[in-house]
Order: sequence, then structure tokens, then C-alpha cells
Amino acid sequence: REALLVLMYEELVQDPGRELGRLTRFLNVPMIWSDPAALLRERVNPSEIPRLRRSFALARRTGGLLARHDFNWPVRLAKRVGVRRWFGRTAAEPSMSAAERKRLADFYREDVRRLGVLLHRDLDIWRL
Repeated sequence: REALLVLMYEELVQDPGRELGRLTRFLNVPMIWSDPAALLRERVNPSEIPRLRRSFALARRTGGLLARHDFNWPVRLAKRVGVRRWFGRTAAEPSMSAAERKRLADFYREDVRRLGVLLHRDLDIWRL
């Protein structure tokens, strides 16, 4: 139990400073973030909808090939200058109906209860 730290995403979003503090204390490393909330402002790996499917696929394959050969700087540079916008646009967050949310909550209810017991944590944040 002492060798495992479980962090909840919802708690990280609610209070990033507190949760990153827990993480750094657990790992016995210094806190390197002066503004932990800033970590949540930028979307990382957002879903994309290709504008030109073939060009987008070619760009992704090329980026993957470069990364596999430890030649990452052109990919990082292209991302920094906004090449993604040439090939695609960020997808809107998908929505979920209340009925679907309830169905999934019912389906996972027992698993969430058992996980809460195992972790000695209240997981009401995951319940409807």
C-alpha cells in the first residue's frame, strides 16, 4: 500500500496544487511547478478531424516515422508553428445523453463500489 499512490483526475482538476503536492511528496522529489493550475489550461493530444484526409494521414505517418528514428525536432517545430491547423481542426468534445450516462453508471456501479473499498476512498464523484 505504501508503494502505490492513486490520484483521481477529478481531484487533480479541482485542486492541482494539492494533488501535485501529494505526488511530489510521495515520489520524494521537489515541486517544479510554480503554477500547477497552468498545466490544465492547455489541451494535450486533442482529438482532430482531418480536413484533407490523405494529407493528414501522410503527415501523421511521416511524423511517426521521424519519431521512431529519434528525429523529433521537425515534428515539434511543425506543431509549434501550427501545421496541425493546415490539415485538421480540433474536434468538439463529444456529448453524452443523460440516459446513456445513467446506463453506464448502473453498469459500473458495483465496480466503483468495490474500487472505493479497495482504495479506502469515497468515489461518490463517479456516481450519478
